[in-house]
Amino acid sequence: MRFIIVAQDHVVHITCVALSFRLTQISSSLDKYNIIFLPLLELFLPQSISLIINFPSIYNGIKKGTDKMCLINFQLHDHANYKLVIAANRDEFYERPTAQAQFWEDKPTIMAGRDLMFLGTWLGITKSGRFAALTNYRDPTMEGQMKNSRGEIVTNYLTSNQTPEVFLKTLSADRNNYAGFNVIVGDSDQLFYYNNIQDDISLISSGTHALSNHFLDTPWPKVVKGRRWLEEYLQQNRDVNTDKLFEIVSNAEMANDKYLPDTGVGVELERKLSPLFIRTPDYGTRSSTVLLVDKNNQVTFVERTYNKGIFQKENHYDFELTKD
Repeated sequence: MRFIIVAQDHVVHITCVALSFRLTQISSSLDKYNIIFLPLLELFLPQSISLIINFPSIYNGIKKGTDKMCLINFQLHDHANYKLVIAANRDEFYERPTAQAQFWEDKPTIMAGRDLMFLGTWLGITKSGRFAALTNYRDPTMEGQMKNSRGEIVTNYLTSNQTPEVFLKTLSADRNNYAGFNVIVGDSDQLFYYNNIQDDISLISSGTHALSNHFLDTPWPKVVKGRRWLEEYLQQNRDVNTDKLFEIVSNAEMANDKYLPDTGVGVELERKLSPLFIRTPDYGTRSSTVLLVDKNNQVTFVERTYNKGIFQKENHYDFELTKD
C-alpha cells in the first residue's frame, strides 16, 4: 500500500493511493512511535484511514533517529561520452516505508525513489533534466528538533522553475527550518552545491567529486574511496557498465579506526558507518542508484534496492531529456 500523509495539528491522515504495501508493514514501522490506530466513522470508505497521534512526539522520534548517512559519488563534464555520472547510496532504517524509483503518479515528470513518511526524496531527475540530491549533515546535536523534512528540498527544486542560484538563495533564507543538510541542484550542464552549515552557494567544478555527511569532498574514508574508484573506472572506460558502478558503492569494508571522523556519535558507530555500503541489524543501505546522462541527453536511471543488505530488485529506466 502506498500512502499520502497529510499532517493537520496532531492528526495525521493517511490516504491509500495504490496497493503496493501491506498495512501491517506500515503499522509495524510506526508502532515504535506510539501511534494509535483509531477507526473513523467514514472507514466504510475503503480508501481512508486515520491515525491520531502526538505529532511532535513522532516527528522528533523520526528525526532524532534518522541521520541518513548517504553517499553521492559523481563526475561532471570529465568523460568522453557522459556529461554526468552518478553512483550513490541511500542509507536509512529498514523499517522506514519507502517507494522504489519510478515516475511519480502525482508529479509525473519526476523520476526518483520516495520516502513514504514525508513524501520527499533524496535524489531525483526530471524529464527536462533538472537534478537534485541531498545528504544529511551528521551532527547529533542538531537532530530531534521540530524541523521540516529535508526530503522536501529535493522535491521542491525538481518541481520549481527557478534557476539553481535563485532556488538556493531562497533556501538559504529558510535554512534554519531544517536540520543540517547538503544539497546539489542543477542539471547535467552545471551543478551547484549548498549546505546550511556554511551557508555558501558554490558552482561545482568539472571533475570527480563525492559527498557524504560532512561537506563536499571532505576526505572521510568512504568519500576518498568512492571518489577515487569512480574516477579510475571512468578514466579507463569509454563505455560505462552500470554493474561496475554498483560494485563501487557496494563495498562494505570498514575503515581503520585511525581514519574515522569524529562526528559525536562514538567510535563504534563511526566504524559501522564508515563503509560505502552500510549493513547493521536495524539500519543500512536501502538503495543504490546509478544515473548517467550522455552527451546526446539520453538518461539511464538504475536503482537497486536492498533489505538488510540483501539485494531485492533492480529498476531500470531509459529516456531522453526534453525541454520544458
